[in-house]
Amino acid sequence: MFTSPAVHTLSETTAIRLYNSVTVGSDHRTPVPLIRPQIEALEQKSIESIQSCNEFGNSCRICRWNRSDMQILQCPCHCKGSVGHVHLQCLKRWIMHRRDNHCEICKEIFNLPDEKISVKRMINTFCTRCLGAIIKHTLFSASLIPLAHVVLHQVLFCMENINQSPNEQLSVSEVLVASCALLTSILCSIAFGTMATMAQLTSARSGNRETLYGRCLCCFVTNLNYNQCNLSRVQYLRYLPPGVLIDIYVMMSHRDDLKDMLFEQLADLEIFERLLRFDPSRQKLFCCLATLMGKGKPLATQLQQNFTLRFKQKERHTLKTASKLATLAKAKLALVTACSSFNSNKWGERKHNQCDDDLLRQADSAAFDDEKQNGVDVIDFGLRLGSFLSEAGWLSQSIEILSCVSLKLKTIELDSKLKIIQLDCLQRLLHSEAALSNFKSAERTFNKLTNLLTEIAAESIPKPLLANAYTQFSEMYFARNEYDYSHMWSAMAIQNLEETTPERITIDVLRQAAKACVVKRDFQRANMLICQAKQRAKNVFGSKHQKYADTLLDYGFFLLNVDCAYQSVNVYIEALDIKRYIFGNRNFHVALAHEDLSYAYYVHEYSTGNFTCARDHVEKAVDIMQDLVPSDHLRLASAKRVKALLLEEIALNKMAEGADDEGLLKQSEDLHKFALQLSLEVFGEVNVQTAKLYGNLGRLYQTMNRFEASIFSEAERMHQKAIEIKTDLLGPYDYEVGLSIGHLASLYNYQMKKYREAEELYLRSIQISLRVFGSSYSGLEYDYLGLCHVYETLREYEKYLMYAHILENWQILRSQNLTMNKSIYPAISEECSLEEIKWQFFNAQS
Repeated sequence: MFTSPAVHTLSETTAIRLYNSVTVGSDHRTPVPLIRPQIEALEQKSIESIQSCNEFGNSCRICRWNRSDMQILQCPCHCKGSVGHVHLQCLKRWIMHRRDNHCEICKEIFNLPDEKISVKRMINTFCTRCLGAIIKHTLFSASLIPLAHVVLHQVLFCMENINQSPNEQLSVSEVLVASCALLTSILCSIAFGTMATMAQLTSARSGNRETLYGRCLCCFVTNLNYNQCNLSRVQYLRYLPPGVLIDIYVMMSHRDDLKDMLFEQLADLEIFERLLRFDPSRQKLFCCLATLMGKGKPLATQLQQNFTLRFKQKERHTLKTASKLATLAKAKLALVTACSSFNSNKWGERKHNQCDDDLLRQADSAAFDDEKQNGVDVIDFGLRLGSFLSEAGWLSQSIEILSCVSLKLKTIELDSKLKIIQLDCLQRLLHSEAALSNFKSAERTFNKLTNLLTEIAAESIPKPLLANAYTQFSEMYFARNEYDYSHMWSAMAIQNLEETTPERITIDVLRQAAKACVVKRDFQRANMLICQAKQRAKNVFGSKHQKYADTLLDYGFFLLNVDCAYQSVNVYIEALDIKRYIFGNRNFHVALAHEDLSYAYYVHEYSTGNFTCARDHVEKAVDIMQDLVPSDHLRLASAKRVKALLLEEIALNKMAEGADDEGLLKQSEDLHKFALQLSLEVFGEVNVQTAKLYGNLGRLYQTMNRFEASIFSEAERMHQKAIEIKTDLLGPYDYEVGLSIGHLASLYNYQMKKYREAEELYLRSIQISLRVFGSSYSGLEYDYLGLCHVYETLREYEKYLMYAHILENWQILRSQNLTMNKSIYPAISEECSLEEIKWQFFNAQS
């Protein structure tokens, strides 16, 4: 195994001397060796300087000292706490060293105070940094003047000889022109050399110069090929520090001819384990994995197979060791039995039995210790690898690895610590199974988790782990459309959050709780939770991290449900760009982002009928899903459902233009039926997803004009089923209920001519929409138009004028909100503490 080099610490005196040697304005002369009294005086002075800190005990996050000769200021970025204070001089030197004015923690630009322009400082800077180089270049150019004089003399001599020749004669003016041209070239060389020097200095200051580290790695990777010498050199890469190793692998991923070499390197479990344990390499590992998977190199599958093989080998090694120990114990027992047969008294018999027991205990203990040690090694790496692949979007491989780890834990006698590890393993496995919609296996894992929670004392379970487990429970129920249970578990997860909880877990808990609040139509709490999660993810991980992209997807889901479709589209686009940057184009997470963006485009462009972008993204989602999941998978059915909705609207637009396109409607019908049949098999009929699919099929039949006046049409029965199921599960005043009621009202109004029934349903739909969203809700337009049509047909002109006036006021209010980009639930930019978040969640009014 690779061992990191020992860390050598500097003494306080040496550290202070190094610090003072690089401060601004210090000279760079060779330091004079200090004798002992001078060292003691320097140490005493330094200690006094460090101890004379400000009254708040703050220290500079760069030099980590509270120097009395430099004032500590609030860091000019968004960092707080122990990293929120800095010396201004230290910060300027740090920016000059990194050649970047962005904070490396919160990624914000340092808001440094504007400095007054000083002519003296400008002259001093010019003299110290630029003048020397310019003078050196000028002297070098001036040294060419004697040479130019010699060359000019020779030219004139040649011209004089030419003039003496009877064949060719040159005038004095021609000689002067030639001389001027030569002198001009010399002067231009001096000028261009000076400009090149200035450009080089400017380039160095702007940070465009390549680092020596980068050039070394680039040179190494450029020279890599498949000859014998290079292949032997590649084998020694595993001994490099992980930070250097992952940088080399990233450069190798940019070369198509090195994909096979990179695949072999990363498929080595020892190398991959080292990189996984080095947290800064995680994002780069995602990029390498995405590149290889995109090029047809199944690294995720290979890692899963290698781990399974390693797991079996460890198991065989454990059984073999236990067998050897058992054989040795039996041999010793036989020897002791033979020796004790000569002694038949009672004391000898007792001694013989005691010896038997001791030998058996030693054998059992040795076998158990060996098995436990091997098991812990496999378990630790398996948890890391399974979580990494799950986060990278390769859920099937993650489930296989975590299932192996869970199986290994069953073979070990569990103490309290190992039970905590088993709890952690099961909650990770539940996350992958629920995300992949493997609900039968997820149900089994959930039951194991709940049983294990009853076996372990509540006070011995770490609060972050408990919060994470409850979040996985909420995610499973959310994916199964059982929103009451999802909301209950998410509330329990929030209750277990603490200020010391890792930010990754905190963000996941807030995200899931926000989604649970959205489907419960508790938009105020949902807005608070998702905005806090988004703000924390951006501050902690940056704006190019997958965790930030996850929060953006959930924020887009919130915006879409509060009737902010345009803002939702923009958020989804940003999230998709981040996902594609990290995971590549052919990835499970990317396919889900395409589907979400397509549906957001569908809602946003519903009134315009321009579904080009929506269709493009849903086609990509279906194409990716067909490569990654079986043909009867729920995730694929979900993407096909969105595609069916789009095909239906596109067919309607073509029919309105006079084109007969029944083929699109038939294709849409097949997709809807496929999704409905799969939902019935997985969820059953009494489920929100099944009810939505009934409603979608009813709308399609309504479009295809499959109705009869004498009996209930297919469309009517579908809408009535949807209303019945949604009312039972969500209550009579839920948005989904109002949506299905509005669809049935439209059927009665425009196709079946049941105007009184349509009037009653329109009024119910309007009541629900006003209660949930307010008077500017976009869906009110269709209900108001439908009522106007009903009253116009029934010749009830007073009511017609009333709702026409209401519709006009709605249009004015809607246009104002769109122009001003107003929302009922504006984004919250202020970051709150966890205690404030918990108080607002449990005590604030909805």
